[in-house]
Amino acid sequence: MASFEDFLNKAKDLAEVATQKTNDVVETSKLKYSKMQINTQVKQTYERLGNSVYLMKKSGNFNEPLLDKYVAEVDRLLDQLRKADQKIDDINKVITCPNCSSRNDRDAVFCSKCGSRLRRQEGETQE
Repeated sequence: MASFEDFLNKAKDLAEVATQKTNDVVETSKLKYSKMQINTQVKQTYERLGNSVYLMKKSGNFNEPLLDKYVAEVDRLLDQLRKADQKIDDINKVITCPNCSSRNDRDAVFCSKCGSRLRRQEGETQE
């Protein structure tokens, strides 16, 4: 009966792997949808910023606090996009090249596209 028990254990392990893969796909899909929404907000904020600059130039009234508000909003949204990308990379077990933004296997030392170093030198701590 040990072989039947082994079979059950292997089936259980496969079911756990399949469940994790499904969870990863669902989480990645949610993150990608969130990124689409954030990109829409970035575009709208850029448009409001540009419109405000245009109106200020035409009227001769400069409102720096309003411009600062829009710039801060864009920065906040772009930070959210970076965090979502990092979560997607973590789920997919990849690392993004800081030079060319291509995706590489998490264990890679050099970028497969541009050859830039992806990891720190030996002896340095990795994130």
